[in-house]
Amino acid sequence: MVETERKENEPLAMGYYAALFLDILNQKNKLSSLSMLPATPADRPAFISALKETVGVVNQYLEAFDTYLTQAGKAREDLRRLSPEAYEQFRKTTEIHLKKVGFSDSILCYAPLMEIGDRIPVFGVLHLMYAASGVFLAGLADGYPCRGGLEVGVAGTFPEVGFYGPVLYQAYDLESKVAGYPRIVIGKEFISYVQSIAAGPANSPKEVLRCELAKTCVNMIFLDTDGIPCLDYLGKPMRELMDPEALALDEVVGFAKAELERFRGEGDFKHAERYHRLNLYLDTRIRELWGREL
Repeated sequence: MVETERKENEPLAMGYYAALFLDILNQKNKLSSLSMLPATPADRPAFISALKETVGVVNQYLEAFDTYLTQAGKAREDLRRLSPEAYEQFRKTTEIHLKKVGFSDSILCYAPLMEIGDRIPVFGVLHLMYAASGVFLAGLADGYPCRGGLEVGVAGTFPEVGFYGPVLYQAYDLESKVAGYPRIVIGKEFISYVQSIAAGPANSPKEVLRCELAKTCVNMIFLDTDGIPCLDYLGKPMRELMDPEALALDEVVGFAKAELERFRGEGDFKHAERYHRLNLYLDTRIRELWGREL
């Protein structure tokens, strides 16, 4: 849930955020089977099955985000080998402030970019990209693909409304108007944000860490075959972070190939072309970076 409570007379917090909007595909047709409540006990199993294929899928996505963010937290615990003073400084600097909310067949996840105290916001942005990559792959492996948009812009949290602002619609536009097939499109303001930090000064340990984190963010962006910048969810940074077995790559590729053949068999060449591009990305990345032939 999005936190919306604030103290009386406390000013509303407006600022810059990184926002990820994900739309889980093919849910509209499945929801149509829920237009009426079950009329008889015999109708209940089909109704419950449809619920699992709709609401249950959104819950799976939300739980997957928690899983990847928990893994990030465990990685931080490994740094306890540092001195207590150094660890405490690192912990304060790299606190992760990500929030998420699910609504209908969509998920919104966002991270504040305001530098408060010693915190380095780009650390949260990097983990947003890591989590988005893992969740995207988990969706493919389970047969529930999604599209997404990731952008930086102005927003705030409001009582009774929650997270709201132009960046929400900018991320939504990238997903709904640009993505076209299962991928996460990166907006120009997001790219400008991470590139500017990566090229910034590095005159102190904090600045060096900020630059290195931003460089990793930049390295998680690639230009797709149509020239659109997208999240490189199987790129080098993910390869260095993740165990291949944890990503269920065989299931990911199996689903993508099955969908391509299904659309070809149905004569749906528009969707077949889109899944051809998805398969091309998967084949190239897995062969070149993950050392596997599929």
